[in-house]
Amino acid sequence: MMNQPYTIFFERSGGFTGIPLSVQVSSVELAKKDRDRLDKLMVESDICNLKNIKNENSAIRDQFDYLIRVKCDTVEKQFSFSDNTVPTDFLPLINYLLQLALWKKS
Repeated sequence: MMNQPYTIFFERSGGFTGIPLSVQVSSVELAKKDRDRLDKLMVESDICNLKNIKNENSAIRDQFDYLIRVKCDTVEKQFSFSDNTVPTDFLPLINYLLQLALWKKS
């Protein structure tokens, strides 16, 4: 599990409607069950140990674009992907962050 507190900003934009959906999550503010699940996904994706990733938008119409900014301890990183460039290891994390964004929106 994660040893240090972290903060994640997640945004999904694009798609057919172009309506962005975002959420900012602090590990210290989450309920233990949610924090444990997010910790597991953070470790599995190895997000705190990766270098910044920026994938250029492709020419695919109506795809989603994803932005993740994470602050692990004192290190800030940024990752951007499109539907067709998301690393497989990031999919569970993106899906969970999307769920949190939808939950906070309602």
